Amino acid sequence: MKIHEHIQEIPIHTLSEHPLNTEYHSELASSEYELLYEDIKTNGLQHPLLINNDNVILSGHARWQICKQLDYETVKTRLVECSTDEELELLVLENKTRRGSEQDLIKIAKQIKLHYECWGVSPGRKSAHNAQDGDIKNRHDVALAFDKSDSQIRRYLQLLSLNRNLQDLVSEEKITLMGRVELSGPSADTQDKFYECIQQKGFPKLTVQHIKKIIESITGVEENTQGDDNTYST
Repeated sequence: MKIHEHIQEIPIHTLSEHPLNTEYHSELASSEYELLYEDIKTNGLQHPLLINNDNVILSGHARWQICKQLDYETVKTRLVECSTDEELELLVLENKTRRGSEQDLIKIAKQIKLHYECWGVSPGRKSAHNAQDGDIKNRHDVALAFDKSDSQIRRYLQLLSLNRNLQDLVSEEKITLMGRVELSGPSADTQDKFYECIQQKGFPKLTVQHIKKIIESITGVEENTQGDDNTYST
């Protein structure tokens, strides 16, 4: 990867958002956006956008949006020459550093998965203190990059086994933390039926006990017909 030092002013309308930016990053919180807006309005664009040869933004999407709001005709940019994998790695790493902590657990899980892929890490690889590969990255390096433990990283990756509807519920914080992990075990068919069930019942926020009851009723592991337990049946 090569990030050119030369700063070039280019027409703002020639730039475009990276197609995977929103897959890995949430929009800035309104308070953060306002602070950035006021800073650029007062001091100008201090940090050039990073772009590829096709004028696709790799870092600086929020700054680009603000500059458009402020009617900038041109913006400062630095060209990045890299492979597709390096481009994605930069999209996540650079934005993660500049934006701070992502709150959407599914987007965090996708960022972690991307690190595994870009760094050539497999889930079963030994942790750093046992690794014999020198500079080769391992799963412990991924955990360090996200300031989390190895076990936390595994739980995040489990979220990606959820179907898209359930992932959306996780992003909307309608399922508790341990409930999310509980849901990653059932088959895709059970997950589909689970989602249909909660859509019908309209649960405000699902705990582990709620999830277990619903899954039991779907799979026939346990039949509960007493009192409030009936609310969990399909």
